[in-house]
Amino acid sequence: MNEFLSAWKGYEREPLPWSWREKVLDFLKPDTLLLDLAPGEGGFLLSLEHPRCLCTAMLRQGQPEKTAERLSSSGVAVARYKKENVLPFGDNSFDLVLNNGGSYNLPEIYRVLKGGGFFLTQQRGGQDSEPLRRALFGKACAGATWNLENQLPEFSAAGFRVMYRDQGYPVVRLSGKEALLHYVGQLFETPEGCSESALKQLEQVMEERGFVESTEQHFIIIGKKK
Repeated sequence: MNEFLSAWKGYEREPLPWSWREKVLDFLKPDTLLLDLAPGEGGFLLSLEHPRCLCTAMLRQGQPEKTAERLSSSGVAVARYKKENVLPFGDNSFDLVLNNGGSYNLPEIYRVLKGGGFFLTQQRGGQDSEPLRRALFGKACAGATWNLENQLPEFSAAGFRVMYRDQGYPVVRLSGKEALLHYVGQLFETPEGCSESALKQLEQVMEERGFVESTEQHFIIIGKKK
């Protein structure tokens, strides 16, 4: 492990075999009609510096209104789901659809893409941080089948030609109890239910080594509409 990337204090991760930004930029042309299905707070989409009039962001129920305001005030069109993962757009509406970490409906994405259009998705796998989950909760992940191997046939069944795919298992290091609880809260939604004795054991390891390690799972698929 020669390099670790730090996203926030107390969290470091080995780099993935690919760069999400570089992959997106490879498919982004000056006149590309772009749909982002998982814009988060909008920072990544805006950082692409693509003409805002060509960008649309999908927001889900519960996302902060400030996200919609930030995007719309920047010139990005904002749409919301009326039904789960059913896209409120006509057929052949977009050249490029992005999804970084959100759920998706492949037939719907295929429908709204133009012929020759691309769908790029980057996902956290179902076995993400499995060692940490077992240590803290004493049980395996219920969604272990969410991975590259099982999604590839789904892409083919929906009509996509897979242009690129990869899967990575980077090591992560967590330093300090605050960082550990923050990470657990982000990944598993809540730190409640953690084994108190397991948590104390991890804290002891942190005191001795300065950090605890786990392994994440990420995968990326780029599909082209035939």
